Amino acid sequence: MEYALHTNGSNGALSATDKALLKEAFDLGRDTFWGQFAMGRLIMDGEKIESKGLPRAKVVPRPTGSNTSSVPSISIEQVKSTIKTIRPPKQGEQLKEPEKLAIVRYAVLRLIGQKGWQKLVSRPGAAQFVKAFYNDREWMEDFAWSGTFPDSSQRGDYGVSTDPGSAENAILALESLVFQDKGRWCAFEGGKYENNEGRRFMTALAINYPDKDEEWLADVLDAYRNTALKGRLHKSAYSQPVWLWRYALQQGHDATGTDTMAAQLRHFDKFINVPLREYGSLFWMITYRMQNCFGDSVHGPWYYKPWSVAGEWPKRKYSQIVGGVCGELSKYSSTCSNSHGLPSCTVGQPGHCAFTRRLTDGRWVIDNDVTGHSQIQLRFWPYYEWQYVAALESTFNADREARLNSERMLTLAALAEEIGKDDKSIEKYYQHACAAQPGNFGAWSGYGAWLMRSQMPLDKIRVWVRGCARGMKAGRRQPLWNILTPYFERVAKEKGKAALKEDIIDFAKYLKQPAEKLYEEADFKTVLEKWGALLEDDEQTRYDVLKAMLAAQFGTSDFFSSAMGWGSDYFSKSASGVAKFNQCLSEALEDAGSSDKNAKGKKKGKGGADAPKIDFAPLLLSASQNGNLGAFRQMVKMQQQMSPIVVQGQKYPASDFGGELLGAEGMLRTSTTSNFEHPERYPLCIDSSPCGEGAFHTAKETAPWAEVTLPGPTELTGIIVENRFGNGNSSRQVPLVVSVSEDGQSWQEVKTFDSAQDTYRIDLKGAGKRARYVKVGRKPGAKEDFFHLNKILVYGKKLW
Repeated sequence: MEYALHTNGSNGALSATDKALLKEAFDLGRDTFWGQFAMGRLIMDGEKIESKGLPRAKVVPRPTGSNTSSVPSISIEQVKSTIKTIRPPKQGEQLKEPEKLAIVRYAVLRLIGQKGWQKLVSRPGAAQFVKAFYNDREWMEDFAWSGTFPDSSQRGDYGVSTDPGSAENAILALESLVFQDKGRWCAFEGGKYENNEGRRFMTALAINYPDKDEEWLADVLDAYRNTALKGRLHKSAYSQPVWLWRYALQQGHDATGTDTMAAQLRHFDKFINVPLREYGSLFWMITYRMQNCFGDSVHGPWYYKPWSVAGEWPKRKYSQIVGGVCGELSKYSSTCSNSHGLPSCTVGQPGHCAFTRRLTDGRWVIDNDVTGHSQIQLRFWPYYEWQYVAALESTFNADREARLNSERMLTLAALAEEIGKDDKSIEKYYQHACAAQPGNFGAWSGYGAWLMRSQMPLDKIRVWVRGCARGMKAGRRQPLWNILTPYFERVAKEKGKAALKEDIIDFAKYLKQPAEKLYEEADFKTVLEKWGALLEDDEQTRYDVLKAMLAAQFGTSDFFSSAMGWGSDYFSKSASGVAKFNQCLSEALEDAGSSDKNAKGKKKGKGGADAPKIDFAPLLLSASQNGNLGAFRQMVKMQQQMSPIVVQGQKYPASDFGGELLGAEGMLRTSTTSNFEHPERYPLCIDSSPCGEGAFHTAKETAPWAEVTLPGPTELTGIIVENRFGNGNSSRQVPLVVSVSEDGQSWQEVKTFDSAQDTYRIDLKGAGKRARYVKVGRKPGAKEDFFHLNKILVYGKKLW
């Protein structure tokens, strides 16, 4: 540790003393934590040290010469001619086995292209694989129909590509893996490769990483195969399908990093082997730490740099010692899951990184969660949102033969369009694809794309949209939103705003949020804003649509509140609008209650035991940001009646400094908002209720503030500002400036506090301060940071 006192982790040139200490540490233990740091730091300084890293798998050399004469000579046109006369089967009938084989052969060849096939068959040593693969229907189905292919794994982003030839590298990668395996994991018997976990693993790895070289593929194969043969994969991994293996192999796609998937796996295979239920808490094995042992910030480039430069030892191996923040914690646990074949990957949240795991019952859970709003990085369709994972589950985790029939019909539809069949024939294939598996989003989107390409009339499009809405059901909300939006745009353009209003109201019933909690990235309010922008800007139109949406979402949590928030944004700009909004809400609740009776016949109307627990956060935030005191107070009243917030503790005095607590009748407004605040608690910041911790919380800024708007002009007698307690961030607020204003434009500073206090008291008795607005903020330019307080209590005498 002595050398650590001389080196600070920077990239500056090392002194002779520092170099000597680092070389000594390296000599004492090359493969230790400090030895690896010393090696990396010396390499960064220009020292020539061989970086051994972890032992890598040896690539089996290819035989010399070509093998084109020993493999089938196939052309796409040949295969196409065998299937172009296949008709959709009648109800109760099934395609024949030769037809199924011919269809999937065409699907594979269409994906890899004629050029890709020629590359494959000309590879020395590929003959055995080609013959087995081309005659194995299940294997080709796994390859062609286990999700779309990434256009580039090298850049770490799974963009979706479905163009012919896009899978060319994937089939070459698959052949390479099988060749390198030499039957050790994927056994070859009777002219076939066994359909075991090894074959499914290799297929998934090839699809996920089509542009990796043979050495990388062999290394990852070697690591996972050894884990499997030792019995260290999770028991569910030995039988899981290709699409789930793809999620288990989602990590490690950064081609520029030395922290490869194989190196990670070797570390975890040696040190980690825990029951399934415990994988979600493994992130606590990492110390949450913002600076490493040299004071380097985790947000800078030097936090792990020396250990990364040192060689192939995975960063994950040392993260338990160095520490990290949310990204490292989540990556660690997710990679632990991956190392045993479990589907898991990190997910982005606003200002945070969590991770998701799939349980064996098909549920996806979020661990290290903060917001619940998440994006998942591996996409089988060109969308990130969680609802596409739900759609994926219903598509792949269901009747395999139904899904395959759907894919077969889609393949025949694409062929029919390509060879110029009439629209009626093409549409039959798409209709059969959707009927075979009504929850298959890929089938519905393919059908819709063809309708758009064919420039079908709007009435035909509407039939498709309604069928999709019924087939996908309300549980797949995000996919349905993305289908409805372009349709509504076309309705507005071709049929007008009145027709659009009726259509939106008609489709409201398909949009109900299901009972189970699923994570959303795009919220329902945002969708309603898009649709609302297409409507006429008049109160009655908005009123009718809002009422339909509220009635449809009655009994839900998030979507009912989202619909309320959308309506509030529009109606809360005037007193008459607030009254209209309240009337609409009341009627919607009564309508929903009267049409939704419980088993005893009792109405579940407004305020009943079964009424929805409404999230008032977006409503209060909307009224606050619009500066609408009337709407704010109306939302406060409704929240107290329908979803009251109860906080234990002692109430604050209703009078002080010789005046009344007038802020309790006012409104709180802030300079910015952030993901860390809770607008539903805004009223608790300014009234006598116990408030707990964590109501308003601005974003990071240089001049943050919170403002209390009073109902009318007031003679101030005193102000109390209560800081947050016990979270170590009480100094964020200083220098704290308190200002007052009569018109909200001209401000007069009444007090500045340079040091942090738990409670700031300002006695204004007899000072003659008149105001309607009280602002508490940090002195502009003092620093850039968050701003948050527990209470801003304004006392005074009414002048209205």
